[in-house]
Amino acid sequence: MKNILLILVSILLTSLIYAQNETEKSNSSQANLQIRVKIENYPYDIIQLGYHFNNRQYLTPDAITKTDTIYKQPDGFFVINIKEPIKPGIYLLIVQPNNNYSEILITQNDRNIEISSDYNNLIESMQFDAGSFENRLFYDYLKFIQKKKEEVKALPQDEINSGQSDKTMSINDEVSAYQNDIIKVHPNSFTAALIKSTLTVKIPEFEGSEMDKQNKRFYYYRQHYFDNIDLTDPRMVRTPILFNSVENYINKLQVQHPDSISNAIDFVLKKMEPSEETYKNYVVHFLNKYAESKIMGMDAVYVHMADNYYAKGKTPWIDEAQLQKILKKSNAIKPTLIGKVAPNMALESNNGFKFDLHDIKSKYTLLFFWNDNCGLCAKSIKDLIEVNDKLENLDVELVAICTRNAEEVKNCWDYATNWKINEWFHVKVDSENDLVSSTYNFTSSKPKIFVLDSNKNIIGKNLGADQIVDFLIKFNKN
Repeated sequence: MKNILLILVSILLTSLIYAQNETEKSNSSQANLQIRVKIENYPYDIIQLGYHFNNRQYLTPDAITKTDTIYKQPDGFFVINIKEPIKPGIYLLIVQPNNNYSEILITQNDRNIEISSDYNNLIESMQFDAGSFENRLFYDYLKFIQKKKEEVKALPQDEINSGQSDKTMSINDEVSAYQNDIIKVHPNSFTAALIKSTLTVKIPEFEGSEMDKQNKRFYYYRQHYFDNIDLTDPRMVRTPILFNSVENYINKLQVQHPDSISNAIDFVLKKMEPSEETYKNYVVHFLNKYAESKIMGMDAVYVHMADNYYAKGKTPWIDEAQLQKILKKSNAIKPTLIGKVAPNMALESNNGFKFDLHDIKSKYTLLFFWNDNCGLCAKSIKDLIEVNDKLENLDVELVAICTRNAEEVKNCWDYATNWKINEWFHVKVDSENDLVSSTYNFTSSKPKIFVLDSNKNIIGKNLGADQIVDFLIKFNKN
């Protein structure tokens, strides 16, 4: 019950903090869309216009003054000018002193919107001129929802909690009827699209054991998750609803494995492809999201995005320099993705013994890239010393690879002697160090750890030294 009455909760009043700039008076003759706002009992001389985009809000500068602060005109109106192409969505009328906002709808067909409201009750007093059908429909709905919320609040707490009393069920039916009426009578309206996008997928009854039915319900829900959201609707890009829905689909309804996530992203982007702005926004979003992910193994999703979208010419908006930068990073990551066989390399121990990485025989191999002139490496060495016995019990061969060049590698050996860690397998790279550095994507300024299984498959990387034992214990259990 509470979920139904909190539909479009983002539309209710909240707070934002924005920077303020100086502005000039507007000249409406140069604008394709003009929004005139009059707020009774408003003691301040400025407002601002913002909009939702993904999970953030941004300011919209006036098309004429080029500033994002709108000053009151002599006739008492605030005038906001927007030039084509008009980007539809949920926009924010931001007022002082606490940057509270109320939301309005802007569509591609709007040319003039006139708004009047009272500062003491922005939502309830909001009025639109006859030319703004979308906003009148939208605010009629908001006011109806607000009224029903007040009716629920007046009920005994036990009825509110259960949501099953005659009164709560009656309110629920009224809300559903109102929503369905808007969707039926005004199917192409922005308000109908917003309402529909919040409706829960109706799941049919399934047969089988309780576990079977639960699984079938889940897979049906996931398969039909976007039935009520048009991923090609350009109006939805500038709403919080689309972003939250997509993130929930990726983060909550998929197995959090790179392959599953990559497949889900492909599914979403395929649906979005007809809408140029939506498609571009989410291709960029997914690339950046998994470029910055701190979850081990998710760099494979970044590689997937780079290989299947950027490298294949599906991102025409990007310039060549940026494209090459993305592809270079992807190619640097590829050799050491989780599940791949660790690239072989020629090594030489501190006593002159030469061998290849793949010659090492142990259940697990821990590659620890480090050097003596690295503060973070010292911290990792301390952590590894503390768990050294546990690593031995887990049959882990610790291979400490000094990242200094051949002329300076003795510094690592002396450092190891001083720290009394000579029992570790201390080695240097007995091949082109720059090639190994680029292959394993390490630098001399911080340590890097890889965990390999007996077949030298990479099973873990970028772990903290203090995380390795717990990681291997869990890996053994699985």
